[in-house]
Order: sequence, then structure tokens, then C-alpha cells
Amino acid sequence: MENGNNNAYLIDTDGNGISDTYVQDTNADGAADTYLVDTDSNGTMDTALLDTDNNGTIDTSMVDSNNDGFYDTTYVDADGDGVADTAILDTDGDGTYDTAIVDSDGDGNADTVILDADGDGNADTALLDTDGDGSFDTALEDTNGDGTIDTAYVDSDGDGYADAEMTDSDGDGYPDTPVADNTNDSYAGNAGLDADSDNDSDSVDGGNDDEDI
Repeated sequence: MENGNNNAYLIDTDGNGISDTYVQDTNADGAADTYLVDTDSNGTMDTALLDTDNNGTIDTSMVDSNNDGFYDTTYVDADGDGVADTAILDTDGDGTYDTAIVDSDGDGNADTVILDADGDGNADTALLDTDGDGSFDTALEDTNGDGTIDTAYVDSDGDGYADAEMTDSDGDGYPDTPVADNTNDSYAGNAGLDADSDNDSDSVDGGNDDEDI
């Protein structure tokens, strides 16, 4: 059924007399690039399928899972292999995305999770799987909410517990608080203390004075 736009039309896929799919060719190149679908037949479009790069393949899907009129989940196929590698979520249903989950290497496991825990629109926590083993080993946090990461926790031995912590307490972009080594395995010597903010370590491996690293 036409809707008055030569580049768009409505379809009743289940034959109940109510249109449940809206199809549009937004750039008028002759190929549909936008689909709006009413997946639960309640009369409201709840899913959008988009071909954002106009290559003829859907690469983005947006879902309103709770039918509140706002999309709460977006899936993106960034590398064009036909499999979504990024999911962006509104986990608390406030109409704003607060979580991103990324599989950057395409192995089917998330290797990056980015969170906006306080809902201010800025990411304040990132979880990373730096070695690709399927487990997160690094956490980055913006503890004071200024929009800049200031604390990093690292699980270097993969036991599920952070054994190193680095903090930039003065906000100069360099760690100035020594690593907190909860396992007593001398990991603290890898970070050092920059108490005078000269961007050089003031202590390495237990207190060598002003040794550069």
C-alpha cells in the first residue's frame, strides 16, 4: 500500500488488514534502506532496520523492546560481515543509551563494555579484555565525573581480582598514585610514583629516587 511518498510504502505481512512494515528508500537510489516493523502486531512500529552505508545490506537495527516509544537497544554491524559487533543499550529505560558492548575482533565475545553509570551522558566506566581470552582484565573509571578517566584497575594474572591500581589524582593525565598490589607480588614496581607531577617516576621497585621509566 502506497503512503503518498514514491520512495516509501507500507506492507501488511500477516494479512490482518493492518500495515506492519514501513519500507523507504531515503536516498532515492532505487534500493530500500529503511524498514520500520511492528513485530508484535500491536499497531506500533517497534523495530527499525537500516542500511546506513547504502551498500544494500542492513547494518543497524534498533529495537523498542518495552513499547514506550523509545528505542532501547541498537545493534550495529560495523565491519559489514553480517554479524552485529556492537550493541548499545538503554538498561534503565529512561530513554538514553547508557551501555555499549563491543566485539572488536569478531570472535563472538565482548572485549569492551562502556558504561554511563550516573546517566550524565558521559562514559564513566570501561571494561576491557586486552588479551582476548574472553575475560575482562582491565577497568577504567572516571571516579569524579569530570569526563576524564582517572583510575585504572588491572588483573594481570587473570584470577578475577585486580592486582594493580593506577590513579591520576591531580588530573594531569599521568598516574601519580602508586599501584596498589593486593597480591604482594611486587607488581607495584611497574608503575611508580609521580608525586611532583613532572611526568617522571619518583619511585621504582620500592623507592629508587627520581628514576625515569
